[in-house]
Amino acid sequence: MMKRTLLIIAGLIVTVILFINVSGNKFEEKVQREVRQITEGTASAPAQKLTYNQLKILPEPVQRYFRHVLKDGQEYIRTVRLKQTGEFRAKESDQWVPLEAVQYYATKSPSFVWHARLKPTPYTWIESRDIYHKGIGFMEGKLLSAFPLVFDSGREMELSSLARFLSEAPWYPTALLPGKNLVWQAIDSHSAKAVINDAGYSVSAVFTFGDDGEITKVTSEDRHRNVNGKKERIGWTAYYKNYQELNGVQIPSEVEVEWNLPKGAFQYAKLKVTEIRYNEQ
Repeated sequence: MMKRTLLIIAGLIVTVILFINVSGNKFEEKVQREVRQITEGTASAPAQKLTYNQLKILPEPVQRYFRHVLKDGQEYIRTVRLKQTGEFRAKESDQWVPLEAVQYYATKSPSFVWHARLKPTPYTWIESRDIYHKGIGFMEGKLLSAFPLVFDSGREMELSSLARFLSEAPWYPTALLPGKNLVWQAIDSHSAKAVINDAGYSVSAVFTFGDDGEITKVTSEDRHRNVNGKKERIGWTAYYKNYQELNGVQIPSEVEVEWNLPKGAFQYAKLKVTEIRYNEQ
């Protein structure tokens, strides 16, 4: 009887391990399929280049920023593949959880896929993917890549995702150049507001610039957070720092982000860029 019980237990363990492995492969396949969707047609798009003459119509701190981070004649960034490490927590009372992530962007039509793995313990992980493309945005998290943990979608998620694309643009600065979907509004010598439109949605963020032109802070009122089962529009801030030249572009290698709650700021993510690639075929 004992031998039979052990065999059953061993069989169950093997089954669970196989299920987790297969689920992990399927999760990765979904991510790669979504990456192909957002980047489809970008390689064949005509290369567009920046000239400093384009900047004359922009607020002064925005001009200062582009002259600092981009070169005259810089090719527009069409696609991005970015690797990150860092820490995340969902609530103030939670411990920080280490994470590793790969994020893909397409800039012609604001789009991204974020694929992250969080490790709350040495032997467990949560696999997460956040997607925004053509006005559709959602996020999914699975324990051990297999067991559904969280899923979020809908209008608030889509507005938040578009605001996220805008606020993360210091990693792909040409997406902040003015165009049919993006305009700048002057505020003062160290800040300006960017407004982006996509698929019927419109969101904005205020960018703060240092004396050297670097974006040091981005704030937005167009992101939503789940609070007691309800999605609430809450102020949000990102602090960018430690600029480095990567692939010919000056970008911040670190960011810390927080919710601006009535009782005070709640920092929930600290991320570091470890690798970035532009316009890969």
